[in-house]
Amino acid sequence: MPGSDRITYRESRDQVPEGGESAYDTIAESRGSVRGPFPVLMNHPTLAELVAPVGHHIRYEGELPDADREIAIISVARHFDCAYEWAAHAPIARESGVDEAVVEAIADGADPADLPEPARSIVTYVWSLLDDHAVDDETYGTALDRYGESGVVELTVTIGYYCLIAGVLNAFEVLPDEEPFV
Repeated sequence: MPGSDRITYRESRDQVPEGGESAYDTIAESRGSVRGPFPVLMNHPTLAELVAPVGHHIRYEGELPDADREIAIISVARHFDCAYEWAAHAPIARESGVDEAVVEAIADGADPADLPEPARSIVTYVWSLLDDHAVDDETYGTALDRYGESGVVELTVTIGYYCLIAGVLNAFEVLPDEEPFV
């Protein structure tokens, strides 16, 4: 994984600040390794340990369909121009059944109105929340009809979580090996 000149990467257990070994172990066990934003977050093991379970739940235990979740995540990544988040999740989106044309349209920042459903409503929800700091009644109603109240909460938390991750990755200049945007 590429590093950053801004902060120490704590990719191995012996690099973690004293007392943070348990947090490192918990994250490594739940994800298979400490990667992505977590080598940065391990500079503050308590925060890393608090952040990780939300992401784990969203990715592996959530109720949103995988493709829908990944559309939301790559929409956040595109909004923040977060190269690492995009590089990590665009392939997962494709693997979960998101059409390549949808992935490319999101990468290009296309008007969500030009996307097929459900991508149209998901991208509209994400970008409305991030651009306008709110979701209008029509957009909310579409999400509510599709997911129910619990699902809309999960969609909204997914957006918030990946905003947090994009912020960490961008602030500390964590980049993927290659330029990810198509």
